[in-house]
Amino acid sequence: MFACLVQQFRFLFVTHDEGLSVIDITDIEKAFVVADNTIEMKEAHNVFVARTYAYVAAGKEGLIIVDIEDPTSMKVYETFTDNIVDARDVVVATTNASLMGYVADGEAGLKVIQLTAPDSQPRFYGFSPEPKPETIAHYTTKKPVISLPIYVEEAKIIFIEFAFIILFYVIFYLNKNITLTKADYFMLPIVGYGLFRSNNFAAVSALVIFTIIFVFNTKINNPKYRKLLFRSMIFSSATLAIFYVMSFNFMLFR
Repeated sequence: MFACLVQQFRFLFVTHDEGLSVIDITDIEKAFVVADNTIEMKEAHNVFVARTYAYVAAGKEGLIIVDIEDPTSMKVYETFTDNIVDARDVVVATTNASLMGYVADGEAGLKVIQLTAPDSQPRFYGFSPEPKPETIAHYTTKKPVISLPIYVEEAKIIFIEFAFIILFYVIFYLNKNITLTKADYFMLPIVGYGLFRSNNFAAVSALVIFTIIFVFNTKINNPKYRKLLFRSMIFSSATLAIFYVMSFNFMLFR
């Protein structure tokens, strides 16, 4: 029975009753399990794939770090058990110059594992430096921790959104052909949100074109029409944002 499945490029990394295996999906209609390529584990729960390493929450066996530089020939890099009681889930994320592993350790709460840092791994700025795991913190919880959210993919997007929203504020503030109301300033963040969060390429392209026309086309000097165009952009962005949120919630709760 499968416990967790993660895709990276042409391969799926799957945890199951026997451990960690790889499925080759180069040809999706002829996908196959790579033979003689299972890392045996008694209790493989969730797996987190980060570049050339897979981190498996392996219950009482600890955190098993697997070298997946060649996905067709995996090998155990290290079995980390320091202060790990019952690893159920793991999430890897970068904090400043350090790579951290956050482990849901069942009854033992939340554990923070430092994987790379300037003092432990001189090559910490490399593409995929070798992990040097050490437990640096823990948090005791009232109930068992069995799962963790994934924020690593969201962090960079959030920073980009804020930067883009600030840019929009500056552009519209410097544009003397339109006077924005308080409502316009309140709705402005939706423009950036819609642009960066939507998966609809055509809609995003249309918004970019509208933005260029709105900002740079000096022929649209009538404040009435400029405000109408601006509010049309807001409406389009809000629609895209709502669509994205609904789609995300569907994927999350299906």
